[in-house]
Amino acid sequence: EIQERMNYAFNHSELVRYWQIHVPLIFKRKGAIAEGKVKSAIVETIDIAPTIVELLDRNVQYQCDGKSFADILLKENDTGKEIAFAQRRIFENTSLEFLNFPEYGVVTDKWFLISNEVRGIELYDVISDTNEQHNLAEEKKEVVKLLLEKLEEWKKRFPATQLKDQKISKDKIDALKALGYIH
Repeated sequence: EIQERMNYAFNHSELVRYWQIHVPLIFKRKGAIAEGKVKSAIVETIDIAPTIVELLDRNVQYQCDGKSFADILLKENDTGKEIAFAQRRIFENTSLEFLNFPEYGVVTDKWFLISNEVRGIELYDVISDTNEQHNLAEEKKEVVKLLLEKLEEWKKRFPATQLKDQKISKDKIDALKALGYIH
């Protein structure tokens, strides 16, 4: 769909897209998690580590920015987060200007907002428009305003880190070459 709409297709998350971040997450723990249950709660990857720790020992609290969703897996409770956030990395010195700026995604159970300083704001109803074909940002200004406020709060809590030049060891370069990532 992106190829047709933008005349360019990406890989490795150069765009924040709903289909890239709305992915199945499967947990299995015999005798603890009911088999075959499907939950639709919103969680983030930052929540996975504290969930695993809690599933292994309910008395241990894993200290991190994530929040365990073990109760969602263990009980009939299907309440996850109200909102989740995504961010793609910045690509420096690329001819596609919008890649030089951060791009963020904000997800609720109904809405998916994309924010990029160059490309602007996009808003999609992910229930009725899973392929992100109809940008509703102009029609749903109140939703956009609310989600942008939530995004700004999140960005204050988790400020972007500055990119630093890094040296890669010869061993790592050789490993990346062996894996086909670089030539």
